[in-house]
Parts: sequence; structure tokens; C-alpha cells
Amino acid sequence: MQEDWKDILGYEGLYQVSNLGRVKSLSRTITSKNQFVTFETNIKGKILSPGKDSRGYHQVNLCKEGETVLVLVHRLVMSSFVDNVEDKYSVNHEDGNKLNNALSNLTWSTRSEQMLHAYTKGLISPKTGENNGRCKLTSDTVLEIVKLSREGIRNKDIATKTGANKHQVSSILLGKSWSSVTNINKR
Repeated sequence: MQEDWKDILGYEGLYQVSNLGRVKSLSRTITSKNQFVTFETNIKGKILSPGKDSRGYHQVNLCKEGETVLVLVHRLVMSSFVDNVEDKYSVNHEDGNKLNNALSNLTWSTRSEQMLHAYTKGLISPKTGENNGRCKLTSDTVLEIVKLSREGIRNKDIATKTGANKHQVSSILLGKSWSSVTNINKR
């Protein structure tokens, strides 16, 4: 594939990004002065080595007028090559690889489109049971609730015995929650 380069908006003449997801600084001369003399420094352009942010996305430092900014490479690629006519905020990696910043792998998306894509591709899984951060019960407790119910114990007494409330017990026994553990289908 042919590599095409475009100036980065706001950094024209300083940095460019390619359709293959690479970022480079451009050769330039910087003029500096102190109270006695003015001097020029020639800076040779180079391909920047990206780092990774805390979520695993490539990022690079861009510097202009002494101010350095960290920017995400996939956002640079999209904003330089594709107009965001639908005003979508997120950029989706179609193959699910956060490090593949080639233009052919990126699309503008809404947050909900991005989440649906991640579930569809198996990149993330629903947080069910104990994996859900709001979970108040354990799988063992849920199985105990089902066992006690099968022994004929009333929901109110099951709740008291297990520490669950009667609404949780009812929801579990009706298959509305924890069905991945109990194998009880919704009725």
C-alpha cells in the first residue's frame, strides 16, 4: 500500500501523519535568542516512536512553541484523512487491534457503535455474575439459594439464611438474574 502523508492540523510544517498510522517530525530550523545573541538550530525530521497510553493505544508527543502535547495516533490519522461529517466522537479499530492505526482499519463511530462492535467481535464480554462490579452476591450464594428453594424453603427464609434480600432471591429463582450460574431460564 502506498504511504501518503498529510500535515497534522495545528502543526503544519512541523509534523505529518500517514495513512499507515505513522507520525513524523519535519526538518526545520529553530531560531532562539538570549540577551546577547540569536542562533539557529537545524532539526532533522524523523519518524516518531510511539508510546502506549494506559489503555494500550499508541500516542506521540507533539511540540510547538515550547509546549508539548500527548496525542493518540489513531485520532491523528482519522482527523487528518477523514472528515467527521456525522460529528462522531470515537474512532473504532475495525480489527480490534489498538495498535493497528492504518486508515483502512479505522472508522468514526459513536460510543455505542464502538461498544456494540467490541461485543460483536468478542473483544469484551458482558460483566455478569461476580465479574460485575455492582455484584452483591457470590456464585456459591446463588447456588445455595437454588438448593434451598428446591428443598421447599420459603423465599423469605432463604433470604434470611443467605444474606440476600427477598427480591434478589425471587429474581434468581425466576431466572431474571444469575441465569448463567443457575441455568434457570426466564419465565
